[in-house]
Amino acid sequence: MAKLLITGLSTAITCSSAVAFKGAAVAVVLLLRLVQLPGQLGCLLLCAIREAVERAVAAAFAAAGDAVAAAADAAAGAWRDAAASNGTAAVALVQAAMGRPEALLAAAGEVAAFAWEVAKQTASNSTATFLDAALFVARHARA
Repeated sequence: MAKLLITGLSTAITCSSAVAFKGAAVAVVLLLRLVQLPGQLGCLLLCAIREAVERAVAAAFAAAGDAVAAAADAAAGAWRDAAASNGTAAVALVQAAMGRPEALLAAAGEVAAFAWEVAKQTASNSTATFLDAALFVARHARA
């Protein structure tokens, strides 16, 4: 009878300790999940905002590219129109320079060299600005 009483007491202690410890563990896990929930919701919100900003930036770059292409086409058309309308002026300039072709060639060489330097500098500045912008986005848009 004593063995039965000891076995029953041992079983009761085992069951009650299992309920207490497992209940405490479940309560701790639930508490941790409740604490994590606002952070997860905030993360989901920030991810949604990030995706929206990325789509907006991509759309803005696409629109800017289209605008630049349209402006380049318009400038090329204006250049062609100006060249066609100034054809008589160019003929007059060439006729005036016929007596001094070396001066005309020297001036054309200087203008071409200057245009080349300006184009290189502009391309360098644009590339540097693009890389700075890309690094800024890469640095600050991480999840």
